[in-house]
Amino acid sequence: MASLLKSPEEFSLVVICPLEVEALAVIAQLDQDKEFGEHSIVVTSLPPGRQGHSSAAVAAQQTVAKFPRLTCVLLVGIAGGVPSDKNDIRLGDVVVSFPCGKYGGVVQYDFGKDEQQFEHNGHTNSVPQQLLVYLRAVQINHRRSHHNKPKYLKYLDDQISKGLIRKPDVDTDRLFPASYAHQGGPDCTTCDETQAQRREAREDPRIHYGLIASGNRVMKNAEMGDKPNKAHGGIVLAYEMEAAGLMNFTPCLVIRGISDYADSHKPPGDEWHAHAATATAAYAREFIEKVPVEKFASMPNIADQS
Repeated sequence: MASLLKSPEEFSLVVICPLEVEALAVIAQLDQDKEFGEHSIVVTSLPPGRQGHSSAAVAAQQTVAKFPRLTCVLLVGIAGGVPSDKNDIRLGDVVVSFPCGKYGGVVQYDFGKDEQQFEHNGHTNSVPQQLLVYLRAVQINHRRSHHNKPKYLKYLDDQISKGLIRKPDVDTDRLFPASYAHQGGPDCTTCDETQAQRREAREDPRIHYGLIASGNRVMKNAEMGDKPNKAHGGIVLAYEMEAAGLMNFTPCLVIRGISDYADSHKPPGDEWHAHAATATAAYAREFIEKVPVEKFASMPNIADQS
């Protein structure tokens, strides 16, 4: 059994979670030795109200200073999804950054001085090449296991059975047209339900691999979000706020659970937030357990590259 007390030099992997709910979801997946399988994990979060590019980069720099043998960073949390005819993205699904065309997995955008304008700041570092083979292995395993539930779903179901989270009612997952704005209030009880798109019911969350857009503000306008998505050929899967800053500090893998649709509408309560965070943590656990311990240890130290 691994020792509960480890020196900073024994850790090679850090998981950065911007929000507390995300960090708690990851910690809940750790075993009693604070590990995923044989992997000892450093889990860190951002200060309350300090989300964004720069805060994520600072958190990474501070963590690397404390743990000099870190070789790999995972950014794990929630995001706004971008459903399309190509990608049937639902609340609770998980989006994983993956190279797509000329992009390495994350593309950076920023709002200009006028919030109705975008400034496209280009793409960032790619997902570490050493991890792509294991991402593909997990992806293939999920496609092959038609009759066996994937590990991430087993891990998610375990959290639900323990009462740590509730499985939200799928009827509260409503996708409105980009042109239909939220009608006011804390949730969509005053919005016209007849405007919501009809979609075939789906129970279990799915994993999507592709491009994540990272901006300096929360995306809350679906029509606005369509602009950079169309500019990139409709391949943007999610919007978030930290990945670009982190990827410019060091290449990392970004894993995001879908808690809304990057629009003005919001699901009722916080159940989808908790469910998306837990699904994301469950996938992160499955992926990390797939990678041999020696693979993380053999990657270049982040401290030596910065």
